[in-house]
Amino acid sequence: MKDFTQMINESQSKQMRDSMKQVKFKLSLTSIKSEIDEIEEKSKYFKIGKTGQTPEVRFENYKSDYDEIKPLYVSSVPNVIDDAESALIDAYIDHPKCKNDKNGDSSENDPMKESKEYCVYIVWKN
Repeated sequence: MKDFTQMINESQSKQMRDSMKQVKFKLSLTSIKSEIDEIEEKSKYFKIGKTGQTPEVRFENYKSDYDEIKPLYVSSVPNVIDDAESALIDAYIDHPKCKNDKNGDSSENDPMKESKEYCVYIVWKN
């Protein structure tokens, strides 16, 4: 697994570095990683994603393959969510239980539904 801090630093945009959102995100990294690690231990497999929908609405697309969803990080700034999702996927992409695609594409070009609030989430199979 790649160094988590290194992946976060590589994916942060200038906009994020210049905002207070960056400070909040950096302070949250340790707890986010702890949450993912706890879920990873008890799950058969997991996937990290982002959405402008509520987690409950987003989970409707996953019900056939996953049992649970949990928001990991919430922001009103889509670019912050793009960076957070990219960094977390980069950190876990080589984990054997991670089901995110290993195609090298950045999630920054993966549009989310316009919203007042966005989140990075994890879904998993028990």
